[in-house]
Amino acid sequence: MSFSASAKTYYVSATGNDSDAGTSIKKAWKSIEKVNNASFKAGDQILFEGGRGFEGAIWVRSFIQGSAAQPLIFGSYGASRARIISGSTYGFYAENTGGIELHNLEFIGSGQLTNTNSGVVFHLDLANTHLQHVVLDNLSVQGYRDRGISIGSANGSSGYDQVRVTRCVMSANGEAGLGSYAQVLAAHHDWYIGSCQAFDNTGRADITTTHTGSGIVLSGVDGALIERCEAHHNGALNANANGGPVGIWGWNCNNLVIQYCESHHNQTGTTKDGGGFDLDGGCTNSVLQYNYSHDNDGPGYLVAQYEGAPLSTT
Repeated sequence: MSFSASAKTYYVSATGNDSDAGTSIKKAWKSIEKVNNASFKAGDQILFEGGRGFEGAIWVRSFIQGSAAQPLIFGSYGASRARIISGSTYGFYAENTGGIELHNLEFIGSGQLTNTNSGVVFHLDLANTHLQHVVLDNLSVQGYRDRGISIGSANGSSGYDQVRVTRCVMSANGEAGLGSYAQVLAAHHDWYIGSCQAFDNTGRADITTTHTGSGIVLSGVDGALIERCEAHHNGALNANANGGPVGIWGWNCNNLVIQYCESHHNQTGTTKDGGGFDLDGGCTNSVLQYNYSHDNDGPGYLVAQYEGAPLSTT
């Protein structure tokens, strides 16, 4: 990748000082609050001290934009990952912004019963907008009430393009390990989910009107590949009597391929679903192939259509 000559690297250390420039390890900042109040440019990097914990939640506002050629990067420096300890709120929230990469970080919420949000959140609500380039690599996201990783749009056909989620572990979350959402079919384009793990995302006993507790579930994506992922021991607390979670699945997607994955010991909490893999309502031109499903509460493989969904052709 090529970066602008004006791009800078900022450091955040447990022994830093928010009054310093932040542009070297010796002059590192100390807090997430300092990061949230700073202005960054495309190509900048914000690196947290590996092996240390930082309390708070990272917030990237809409006027800060990166690009595929010059992404805004958040990561760790040193031999291990830094820990973002966010308590009852989200760990990372990017509002109406793209060109963002997250590498080698741990996000830790206070747990399903006390947290009130998802862990890593990309949310788009602008009209007629497609944001490019979201890369999440080697993250651990755990202890959030909703999803571990949540990427979605809430305004018509707007969406995220060129999304890459690799080597991420999503565990001990409520609604799902990783999930996407959109208002229309095929709002998002060109996604890749690879070598990820989703486990112990148990579902939520307080929600009875929709399914909770899936491992990896995509919706609203046109062109997605999920491969070499594992989902297990999800869904035990799902409380929706009319439907349940699945280990790895998609709905309202076009050209979704799920391959070389393993999904096992997933549960439902009720009598519905709790299976390994699923191509559900609205999935078109989609494929399940070369997967291994075993020891689930529900079916190993499911192709389904719910009332009101777009016509499915798989």
